[in-house]
Amino acid sequence: DYLKEGTIDLDGNQIADKAASLGGRFDVNVDDDHLTISGSVLTEFSTEFIELIGNIVKNPRFPTESLSRLRDDLLRDLELMKVQPNILASATFRQALYGKSGYGLSLSTPEIINNFSTQMVINSYRKFANPYEMKLYVAGMFDQEILKETIENTFKGWSGNTSDHKIVTFSITGNSSVLNI
Repeated sequence: DYLKEGTIDLDGNQIADKAASLGGRFDVNVDDDHLTISGSVLTEFSTEFIELIGNIVKNPRFPTESLSRLRDDLLRDLELMKVQPNILASATFRQALYGKSGYGLSLSTPEIINNFSTQMVINSYRKFANPYEMKLYVAGMFDQEILKETIENTFKGWSGNTSDHKIVTFSITGNSSVLNI
């Protein structure tokens, strides 16, 4: 959710407004192994959307003033999850299967959430979100050469932690009037 707070030059509302003005939306999802930034826009705005996603990925702003609200949201979500039988069953199963490893902890704790800091988020993002771990998938109906050039121009110069990482890859396919990333 911190990625939705904005970039160096756009706040979170401006990003959402920009995606909406392109006829689409963007979202951020995290699971045990992946950070996924996804979205879709009308095809004619594909290059602008690639540039918007690139700005979010390369220039995230993690405003300290948002941390308290985001923590409160996480704590509230945790309390809601603790009363849902399917989530409790899944958490118990994962704990039994994976023990005390990261995969065994599917529900956070108030202590973990309260210990989050902006610097922890920045450090984690810098460590794991980089061009050597990125995969970009694009589907829709568009000029592949123009989009490929936009992707290359948007992400060139992005650096990150290079140890034990793979080269950036992207896939472009097209046959619809909506661009999905």
